[in-house]
Amino acid sequence: MKLRRAAFPVSFVFLALGLIGCPGPRVPGAGSGGGCESLGAGACKGADGLLAAVGSFSNVQHEFLLDPTGSYAPGRGVTKAGSGFKLLTEACAVPKAASHDVDQATVDYSYVGLAVDDVVVSAETDLVPFFGAGASAENHKVKLVAVAFVRDKDPQFFSPSTAMTYDSDKCACAGATDFIGSVKVGGMLSYEIVVRKGEAFGKALEFVKAKIRAEDATVKQTVVGGLEIENLEEVMTKGTHGKPLAFKVKNPVPIAYALFPIADVCRFTLPEPDVTPPKLDFGVVPYGKEATKMVHVVNRSSLELRALVQGNTFAVPALGTTEIPLVVKPQGDEAACDTVAHEETLVFQPRDEAPVTPKLHTMKVEVSYRSGAGEVAKTTRIDSGESHKQDWLLAKGDVICPNAYVAEACTTSREEGCAEAEARIEGTSEGGTCHFVPRAKTSFLPTIRSQRCKYEATATCRLKCP
Repeated sequence: MKLRRAAFPVSFVFLALGLIGCPGPRVPGAGSGGGCESLGAGACKGADGLLAAVGSFSNVQHEFLLDPTGSYAPGRGVTKAGSGFKLLTEACAVPKAASHDVDQATVDYSYVGLAVDDVVVSAETDLVPFFGAGASAENHKVKLVAVAFVRDKDPQFFSPSTAMTYDSDKCACAGATDFIGSVKVGGMLSYEIVVRKGEAFGKALEFVKAKIRAEDATVKQTVVGGLEIENLEEVMTKGTHGKPLAFKVKNPVPIAYALFPIADVCRFTLPEPDVTPPKLDFGVVPYGKEATKMVHVVNRSSLELRALVQGNTFAVPALGTTEIPLVVKPQGDEAACDTVAHEETLVFQPRDEAPVTPKLHTMKVEVSYRSGAGEVAKTTRIDSGESHKQDWLLAKGDVICPNAYVAEACTTSREEGCAEAEARIEGTSEGGTCHFVPRAKTSFLPTIRSQRCKYEATATCRLKCP
């Protein structure tokens, strides 16, 4: 899928611009007051789901400018100032040509968080500096935001501009700390609350939770790029034990710019490679089975790199991309559906010795999966007992699979007396249970001898994590 601008994955903190002028937004219920209830059915539930998800993204850092209007020139210098930033007139970096081709089906990066005006803040941020005495504006906008960026198949790279100056092993550009990178394409969902000066206090997350349903709060919902988020209800009810959020961008559009440190285009610096997605969910991986997923690496350096991961070495071309496999193979024998989470470390260093700083970069990817014994067998001895009647009719019972397992097959073995009683045992499965019921082979009436029937009933259970 080709777009007018290209998306470029990055990994750092995040600054945000307002959403006014977004292409194709949906803004239901933009009236005053009523909180999220004024937006219509389901709006509050969606907001509650995002609030529940904020914590799981707290350790994911990205640095970019949210701006669906496309009003910035890639390469322009930026100076960070306190909680905001200042745009410079100088172009500190020169973008190289790219095909601007994106993969709509692949979401490389997703995030759920909070923003105050132009700045995305952590859940624990104190709001007093933004809204208290001395604040620069009478009204502010607090936003609960979710973003998803699709993969750029031909990312745009940058070289230093003529405005870059060098002093020994250092470089500078008109006092810039960063420069604006290429456009990122994807989708965005936000719930925006207008807050008057002096109204807000306490931590950012608690404030949004309190205001999102408040009768006196004006909440505006904006959807850009047709962003859809699945499993919000699981996050609310099961937390980290439920299915992870799944992001789908139906109509990706330019929504942000990457923001890179000015040192990334300095000839003495080794830029940090971009590794996406920062979180990998392998789904259900039974014990003893191997599962592989790929991470996408973008090397913004003019040096070829070597990536060391899980005991293997991979080449990453200069100013290029590659795919690196991450493998999990859980071991165990428990009949359970356990959630496993850990970090995989990727180390990047130049292929050849080079006078750059730092000498290497260490990146982390969060890996998660659910695991347990792929198949277990549960066996029960069923015995009708003995008396002078058709006691084989009592040779029935259930065999129940462990939690998170379904009955795939119901079988019998070591039958005693059932054939003499002219009885057959029928086993049927229903969810996680095998039902065993005796059936008469003939219509003969009971005899005076015993018709005892006993056998071993087995349920073959397959792992099916909820």
